[in-house]
Amino acid sequence: AVAEHKALKDELVALDAAAMVMTTILEAQRRLSDVDGIIDDARYSDAAALILEIAQALHSISARDTAAEPVMVRATKVLYYQKRAILVSRIEEALLHLVSFANGHSVVARQSTPTSAAEDRGGAGGQGDAHTTSLKHVWDALQVLDLQGRRVEQLAETARAKVVAPLLDAARRLPAGRELHAGSDSGEEHGAVSWKWFEVEGEGVGAENIDPEGNIPAAGSKAVNARLRPVQAVLPALESFFTFVLHHLTGDSQEVFSGLGKRLWPPVARALVQHFDTCRLDGG
Repeated sequence: AVAEHKALKDELVALDAAAMVMTTILEAQRRLSDVDGIIDDARYSDAAALILEIAQALHSISARDTAAEPVMVRATKVLYYQKRAILVSRIEEALLHLVSFANGHSVVARQSTPTSAAEDRGGAGGQGDAHTTSLKHVWDALQVLDLQGRRVEQLAETARAKVVAPLLDAARRLPAGRELHAGSDSGEEHGAVSWKWFEVEGEGVGAENIDPEGNIPAAGSKAVNARLRPVQAVLPALESFFTFVLHHLTGDSQEVFSGLGKRLWPPVARALVQHFDTCRLDGG
């Protein structure tokens, strides 16, 4: 009798576990069916939060050996990964449209961008701007998905290669009588704000100490300190750029701004010390 009671008890425990697994699967599938609509509405933060909740639910019924999992569990996980991949793709597509670079001189930040679904409806004669997303929503969604740090690093590297490095190089080779100016300009398209730098005629910063363009001495030469461009030639443009980054690329996220700063400022500081005179004009 004792053995029979134990067998019945074990069977009930197994049935309860199976029922819990089935309930979790059905609920996960139901919620996964809602993801597409939320993505199409450009509610990326909501979609990311829902995806995270589904992942946690599926993790609670996962086996150590995934090969031993029931077919329905594995099928639901496959569906989950598909939906997550679609969401990440849409978010990255939006980020690329919200922040774009032109080699060497400019960066454009848009306050909002239409989603792919909205553009499709617009092309078919519908309301193309029915659903839009902003940079804040994109960064928030990436944070929920634990992808924000990686995308911040990628954005910083793109900004360094396409804007900061060319700016520093141009300032380094700035001929006498030329100055670097930088600033932002607002556009009409989705609240676009563009920042760019350019050379203009001017008195030149420390022009009397600057050799003709192209005559830059090698690092370590005796005359290098006397011939380096004064750091004031590039500081205003750099300050303008970092101010633009703060107000237009971070989505009001301190974490994003901090991440961009950690990636952008060290190479800028090294370049200023190595390739510019940081002391002469102020007697430092």
